[in-house]
Amino acid sequence: MSPRRTALPATTIQRRGRQHQHGARRLDPTTKKYVGTEAVIKAQIAQVQADKKINAKDKKEALADLNEAMKTPVPPIENKGNIDLVAKYYDKLADALGDDEE
Repeated sequence: MSPRRTALPATTIQRRGRQHQHGARRLDPTTKKYVGTEAVIKAQIAQVQADKKINAKDKKEALADLNEAMKTPVPPIENKGNIDLVAKYYDKLADALGDDEE
């Protein structure tokens, strides 16, 4: 997802783009449990669909990007022990990465 959309704040666009690219984003931000990429993207789709502040054109583009991300194959997890490590330090990592979504 590129930062070309103007209706959403740049941080929202960047965050949505990062969420389907990074392994840490396979964690549910609320429970901090591993749920997989598909579940995270589905939750993002639901958030975009429910957001009344996004204009129709930007919503359509965001949904298209997220649906395309659903089609992108996800590489297998090489170090499953890292899931627990990322979950343990999720809040610190989110702060360091500038992720303001909880």
